[in-house]
Amino acid sequence: MLIVIGTGRPLPERREEFLRAAQAMAEATRGDAGCLSYGFLGSIDDDTVVSLEVWTDRAALDAHLEHPHTRDFLSHAARLTDGTSDLAVYDAHRTDHPAQSADAG
Repeated sequence: MLIVIGTGRPLPERREEFLRAAQAMAEATRGDAGCLSYGFLGSIDDDTVVSLEVWTDRAALDAHLEHPHTRDFLSHAARLTDGTSDLAVYDAHRTDHPAQSADAG
């Protein structure tokens, strides 16, 4: 499983346009093969927008990056942000948290 975390800061005068584009991107992407989760979140500290994606594997992520809706969004978003964007991909393996298996009573 891959977890992708992106950050970007929309230009103040373009924030609403960015958020509309992000919403459309999330809706289109959730139907992509191998997409387990895809969404955008706002920071409580500043105007940063965080993308959080979960993919079954690298092949699914690579295919997503080739989709027209992805290419269009990335191109459009670059014009709507201040240029401080970042993207990190993590290879994750699920493990059970001890609290999940603890007897509650």
